[in-house]
Amino acid sequence: MAELAKYGMSADASQIRRHRDGRRLATLLATVAFLEAKSVDDTLELLDLLMRPSC
Repeated sequence: MAELAKYGMSADASQIRRHRDGRRLATLLATVAFLEAKSVDDTLELLDLLMRPSC
């Protein structure tokens, strides 16, 4: 799944469009899942930074 997400992040839309429906859907779903996880991680990291007491 990580390889599909990596490919989805680097490929052009025209490259993905050339794949069969199953491969195209798998690539897009893996990419969305990767981006969702990354956004949650980034949000939690930002929240952690905001919650730290400043000295």
